[in-house]
Amino acid sequence: MSGIIGTVAIGFLATPTQGPAGLFYGGGTTQLVAQSLAALCSIVFTGVMTFIIAYPIHKLMGFRISERQEIAGADLSLHAETAYEFGVGGHGGSFQPLHDLITGKVSSEAADEASVSGKESVQA
Repeated sequence: MSGIIGTVAIGFLATPTQGPAGLFYGGGTTQLVAQSLAALCSIVFTGVMTFIIAYPIHKLMGFRISERQEIAGADLSLHAETAYEFGVGGHGGSFQPLHDLITGKVSSEAADEASVSGKESVQA
């Protein structure tokens, strides 16, 4: 967004020392139209390239995870770890303490989350 604002601002603020003057320096709308057209081309190009990349991903594998994985937490179900661990010294998550996962003392709720991810806890 800031790149678009800066590009269009050149059409208003360009000084005549390096090229056509901007609208505020008596250059008329020539530079403003050129800069606006360049910004519009950039927006269209970005949109088309995003569509070319995103559409096959959407059709082949999708961007969403299942509702069950989403409820369990994407970090836990996809990566078998929590993103934010709030336990003592960083050893434990908000869902299940890391120590319990390592030693195999898994609560029924955490066992359900592990079954969603397809991963089993490490047995000591």
